[in-house]
Amino acid sequence: MTDNNTPNTTQQENTTQPEGNGPAGKMFTQEEVNNIVRERLNRVKAGAAEQDERATALDEREAAVQQREQAMQQKESRAACEDHCKAKGYDTAFLDLLDTSDPERFTALLDKLHETAAADLKAQHEAEQATQAEQSAAQRLEHMELDNALAQQAAGLKFSSESARQYFLAQCKEQDFALQGGQIVGLDDYIRAFKEHDPSAILPSGGLPQFTASATGSPLAARQRDAIADAFKPKG
Repeated sequence: MTDNNTPNTTQQENTTQPEGNGPAGKMFTQEEVNNIVRERLNRVKAGAAEQDERATALDEREAAVQQREQAMQQKESRAACEDHCKAKGYDTAFLDLLDTSDPERFTALLDKLHETAAADLKAQHEAEQATQAEQSAAQRLEHMELDNALAQQAAGLKFSSESARQYFLAQCKEQDFALQGGQIVGLDDYIRAFKEHDPSAILPSGGLPQFTASATGSPLAARQRDAIADAFKPKG
């Protein structure tokens, strides 16, 4: 016979859930987690962008202030440079040719340029004066040699009077004679023309003065000398 009072040795499964210490935490799906992370990142980015905008605006304001200060400083520096130009009598065109941001450097450079230019002009002027002096000395020497040659040529001629000789020499000096190799170019032709116009001024070798009367009986010498003077005066 079977004993119905024998205990069942098979353990029954415990299906009772242990009690928790509090309400169970909410469980999130992966999509919800992604949305939360994305929203937080967007908020961080938005805050960073706003900070960047504020920083950019601040930089722009600071740059504008610096530009105004630089413009004011440049204006003051240029005014100081202009005052220096006016005080020294310099051309104000140098304000556009040289850097005026540093008045001290500008004035030093401009003074040096004028000193150098003045020295160059002085040297050039002295060189020109020396050249002119040499040319003047050469011309004086040439005139002296020509006058001496004329005097020697006149000494070989026999004049009717001292006044005729002086007149002849004076007319010769007004001619554009050139001295080449100790000879006066064109003098022989001038002497022949002079004799033709005034035969009484230059006597033939060993001869006596010859006088020619005009229709009214007046001497022709004065009128003929004037004709010679007009004929041989330098042209232009």
